[in-house]
Amino acid sequence: MAEVRESPMKMFLTSDHHFFHWNILKFTGDDGERIRPTLPEDDLEAMHECMIEKWNSVVGPNDKVYHLGDIIMSTARRSFDQIMPRLNGVKILIKGNHDNAKLSVYADYFKDVRGEHHLKTKDKDMILMTHRPIFLGEHHFRKKSVFNVHGHIHQNVLQDPRYVNICVEHWDYTPVEWGVLLEHIGRMKERL
Repeated sequence: MAEVRESPMKMFLTSDHHFFHWNILKFTGDDGERIRPTLPEDDLEAMHECMIEKWNSVVGPNDKVYHLGDIIMSTARRSFDQIMPRLNGVKILIKGNHDNAKLSVYADYFKDVRGEHHLKTKDKDMILMTHRPIFLGEHHFRKKSVFNVHGHIHQNVLQDPRYVNICVEHWDYTPVEWGVLLEHIGRMKERL
Protein backbone atom coordinates (compact mmCIF):
# COMPACT_ATOMS: atom_id res chain seq x y z
CA MET A 1 0.00 0.00 0.00
CA ALA A 2 1.37 3.44 -0.94
CA GLU A 3 2.13 5.84 1.85
CA VAL A 4 -0.20 8.84 1.96
CA ARG A 5 1.68 12.08 2.50
CA GLU A 6 0.18 15.41 3.31
CA SER A 7 0.91 18.06 0.74
CA PRO A 8 3.41 20.67 1.92
CA MET A 9 2.09 23.91 3.36
CA LYS A 10 1.70 26.70 0.85
CA MET A 11 1.78 30.42 1.55
CA PHE A 12 -0.65 32.99 0.14
CA LEU A 13 -1.13 36.75 0.23
CA THR A 14 -4.29 38.76 -0.26
CA SER A 15 -5.87 42.05 0.76
CA ASP A 16 -8.97 44.19 1.00
CA HIS A 17 -11.87 41.77 0.99
CA HIS A 18 -14.08 44.33 2.75
CA PHE A 19 -16.56 41.73 3.98
CA PHE A 20 -19.77 43.44 5.25
CA HIS A 21 -19.04 46.62 3.27
CA TRP A 22 -22.20 47.36 1.27
CA ASN A 23 -20.84 50.39 -0.55
CA ILE A 24 -17.77 48.68 -2.02
CA LEU A 25 -20.08 46.99 -4.51
CA LYS A 26 -20.96 50.44 -5.85
CA PHE A 27 -17.48 52.03 -5.74
CA THR A 28 -16.21 53.32 -9.07
CA GLY A 29 -12.77 54.22 -10.33
CA ASP A 30 -11.72 57.41 -12.09
CA ASP A 31 -13.09 55.93 -15.31
CA GLY A 32 -16.58 55.67 -13.79
CA GLU A 33 -16.56 51.86 -13.92
CA ARG A 34 -17.32 49.78 -10.82
CA ILE A 35 -14.14 48.46 -9.19
CA ARG A 36 -15.80 45.07 -8.64
CA PRO A 37 -17.76 44.72 -11.88
CA THR A 38 -18.02 40.92 -11.78
CA LEU A 39 -19.90 40.98 -8.47
CA PRO A 40 -23.58 41.93 -8.15
CA GLU A 41 -24.07 45.61 -7.37
CA ASP A 42 -26.57 45.06 -4.57
CA ASP A 43 -25.96 41.59 -3.12
CA LEU A 44 -23.53 41.56 -0.22
CA GLU A 45 -24.17 37.88 0.50
CA ALA A 46 -23.25 36.97 -3.08
CA MET A 47 -20.00 38.92 -2.71
CA HIS A 48 -19.23 37.03 0.51
CA GLU A 49 -19.96 33.66 -1.03
CA CYS A 50 -17.89 34.38 -4.15
CA MET A 51 -14.84 35.47 -2.16
CA ILE A 52 -15.09 32.61 0.36
CA GLU A 53 -15.35 30.11 -2.50
CA LYS A 54 -12.37 31.63 -4.33
CA TRP A 55 -10.29 31.68 -1.11
CA ASN A 56 -11.01 28.05 -0.31
CA SER A 57 -10.43 26.97 -3.91
CA VAL A 58 -6.69 27.60 -3.45
CA VAL A 59 -6.03 27.71 0.32
CA GLY A 60 -5.91 24.44 2.24
CA PRO A 61 -6.58 24.05 5.98
CA ASN A 62 -2.87 24.14 6.91
CA ASP A 63 -1.71 26.76 4.42
CA LYS A 64 -0.50 30.14 5.66
CA VAL A 65 -2.32 33.29 4.51
CA TYR A 66 -1.01 36.81 5.01
CA HIS A 67 -3.99 39.12 4.77
CA LEU A 68 -2.75 42.66 4.15
CA GLY A 69 -5.65 44.43 5.77
CA ASP A 70 -9.27 45.50 5.55
CA ILE A 71 -10.71 42.02 5.84
CA ILE A 72 -14.02 42.77 7.61
CA MET A 73 -15.66 46.18 7.69
CA SER A 74 -17.20 45.65 11.10
CA THR A 75 -16.06 45.58 14.69
CA ALA A 76 -18.82 43.17 15.74
CA ARG A 77 -17.67 39.71 16.77
CA ARG A 78 -20.75 38.18 15.10
CA SER A 79 -19.53 39.46 11.72
CA PHE A 80 -16.19 37.72 12.22
CA ASP A 81 -17.99 34.60 13.43
CA GLN A 82 -19.98 34.47 10.18
CA ILE A 83 -16.95 34.72 7.87
CA MET A 84 -13.67 33.71 9.48
CA PRO A 85 -14.43 30.05 10.37
CA ARG A 86 -15.32 29.47 6.72
CA LEU A 87 -11.92 30.63 5.41
CA ASN A 88 -9.24 27.94 5.17
CA GLY A 89 -5.71 28.39 6.40
CA VAL A 90 -3.62 29.72 9.23
CA LYS A 91 -4.11 33.45 8.95
CA ILE A 92 -1.84 36.38 9.80
CA LEU A 93 -3.27 39.89 9.62
CA ILE A 94 -1.29 42.93 8.57
CA LYS A 95 -3.73 45.53 9.92
CA GLY A 96 -5.37 47.91 7.52
CA ASN A 97 -6.98 51.28 8.11
CA HIS A 98 -10.43 49.65 8.45
CA ASP A 99 -9.37 46.84 10.83
CA ASN A 100 -10.79 48.46 13.96
CA ALA A 101 -12.16 45.57 16.00
CA LYS A 102 -10.70 44.76 19.40
CA LEU A 103 -7.53 42.70 19.39
CA SER A 104 -9.38 39.91 21.21
CA VAL A 105 -11.67 39.51 18.17
CA TYR A 106 -8.72 39.18 15.79
CA ALA A 107 -6.93 36.84 18.21
CA ASP A 108 -9.72 34.30 17.81
CA TYR A 109 -9.11 33.97 14.06
CA PHE A 110 -5.55 35.10 13.34
CA LYS A 111 -2.35 33.45 14.49
CA ASP A 112 -0.75 36.90 14.64
CA VAL A 113 -1.63 40.54 14.01
CA ARG A 114 1.09 42.90 12.77
CA GLY A 115 1.60 46.37 11.40
CA GLU A 116 3.91 45.06 8.65
CA HIS A 117 6.01 42.02 7.87
CA HIS A 118 9.30 41.50 6.02
CA LEU A 119 10.42 38.34 4.23
CA LYS A 120 13.59 37.64 2.30
CA THR A 121 13.43 35.39 -0.74
CA LYS A 122 16.00 32.75 -1.63
CA ASP A 123 17.19 35.22 -4.32
CA LYS A 124 17.85 37.73 -1.52
CA ASP A 125 14.99 40.04 -2.52
CA MET A 126 13.31 41.77 0.42
CA ILE A 127 9.51 41.65 0.41
CA LEU A 128 7.88 44.28 2.63
CA MET A 129 4.25 43.44 3.33
CA THR A 130 2.14 46.43 4.35
CA HIS A 131 -1.45 47.52 4.01
CA ARG A 132 -0.72 50.92 2.48
CA PRO A 133 2.09 51.37 -0.01
CA ILE A 134 5.19 52.73 1.74
CA PHE A 135 7.89 55.02 0.42
CA LEU A 136 10.84 53.09 -0.96
CA GLY A 137 13.37 55.90 -1.10
CA GLU A 138 17.06 55.83 -1.95
CA HIS A 139 17.98 56.86 1.60
CA HIS A 140 16.14 53.80 2.96
CA PHE A 141 16.95 51.10 0.41
CA ARG A 142 19.93 51.40 -1.91
CA LYS A 143 19.31 48.14 -3.77
CA LYS A 144 16.74 47.42 -6.46
CA SER A 145 15.86 44.16 -4.72
CA VAL A 146 13.27 45.58 -2.32
CA PHE A 147 9.58 45.20 -3.16
CA ASN A 148 6.51 46.48 -1.34
CA VAL A 149 3.56 44.09 -1.53
CA HIS A 150 0.56 46.07 -0.38
CA GLY A 151 -3.17 46.59 -0.53
CA HIS A 152 -5.31 49.66 0.20
CA ILE A 153 -5.48 51.25 -3.27
CA HIS A 154 -7.90 48.65 -4.72
CA GLN A 155 -8.08 48.91 -8.53
CA ASN A 156 -5.23 51.45 -8.78
CA VAL A 157 -1.63 50.55 -9.57
CA LEU A 158 1.54 52.45 -8.76
CA GLN A 159 3.74 52.83 -11.84
CA ASP A 160 6.94 51.92 -9.96
CA PRO A 161 7.69 48.19 -10.59
CA ARG A 162 8.86 47.79 -6.98
CA TYR A 163 5.21 47.88 -5.82
CA VAL A 164 2.81 44.95 -6.10
CA ASN A 165 -0.87 45.61 -5.38
CA ILE A 166 -2.30 42.43 -3.85
CA CYS A 167 -5.90 43.76 -3.54
CA VAL A 168 -8.56 41.24 -4.52
CA GLU A 169 -9.63 43.40 -7.47
CA HIS A 170 -6.36 42.52 -9.27
CA TRP A 171 -6.36 38.78 -8.57
CA ASP A 172 -9.92 37.66 -9.31
CA TYR A 173 -10.78 37.82 -5.58
CA THR A 174 -8.38 34.90 -5.00
CA PRO A 175 -5.38 34.77 -2.63
CA VAL A 176 -2.07 34.75 -4.51
CA GLU A 177 0.29 31.83 -3.90
CA TRP A 178 3.85 32.80 -2.90
CA GLY A 179 5.43 31.23 -5.99
CA VAL A 180 3.07 33.12 -8.31
CA LEU A 181 3.93 36.34 -6.49
CA LEU A 182 7.67 35.67 -6.87
CA GLU A 183 7.20 35.04 -10.61
CA HIS A 184 5.36 38.36 -10.85
CA ILE A 185 8.17 40.12 -8.96
CA GLY A 186 10.71 38.47 -11.30
CA ARG A 187 8.93 40.10 -14.24
CA MET A 188 8.90 43.43 -12.42
CA LYS A 189 12.67 43.19 -11.77
CA GLU A 190 13.21 43.15 -15.53
CA ARG A 191 11.68 46.63 -15.68
CA LEU A 192 14.09 48.12 -13.13
